[in-house]
Amino acid sequence: MNNPKFKITKENQEKLSLEDVKFSFEQAEKLLKKSADISSIVVTRTVILLSVAIGILLSIIGFLLKQHIDLKYFGIVEFVGEGISIYLFIWVLLTVQNIKGTGYDDIGSQPKDLIHDHYILTYPDDKDKRLIYYYLSQVDDYQDRIDKNYGINDKRWKQFRLSLWGIVSIPFLAVILFALLEYSHLLFTYCSRINALCLS
Repeated sequence: MNNPKFKITKENQEKLSLEDVKFSFEQAEKLLKKSADISSIVVTRTVILLSVAIGILLSIIGFLLKQHIDLKYFGIVEFVGEGISIYLFIWVLLTVQNIKGTGYDDIGSQPKDLIHDHYILTYPDDKDKRLIYYYLSQVDDYQDRIDKNYGINDKRWKQFRLSLWGIVSIPFLAVILFALLEYSHLLFTYCSRINALCLS
């Protein structure tokens, strides 16, 4: 087993004791478990963020419905509410992707992946050597799983932060949208009056 992920030569690998590889295996197992546990932290925080976002979205929709029933028309505030609702709905859809199962690898292996003729034929009379190579095989496999899990975690944390910033930016977006609509309304009113004066 000559793996470039490990910083050990083939000669030094032969010198490893059972305690050396057990220690490496235990550390790899802990890190693999931790990498999978981070998934539940991401899901918990994402669910909280979604709860807040959906609460805001439902409040805006409730406000818009009440305004429509009471006033029978939509003004600038209502248009801002519609714009924010669409924006927030898109962020909710993107954020939901973060709570879906994403193929984390967990600790342990199937027996069919552990029992190989190779180890028995290579070390027919040396049980300790065989056990060392079983551990090394598992450590190698765990390293791949750890790399995969941390890659998934990085993507999910990036999505969470992006969603958080997208949702936190709603008040700023609402102010900008309101200002633009108000300005365009004032500009339209001003131009209409100038046009009416010019025509009369």
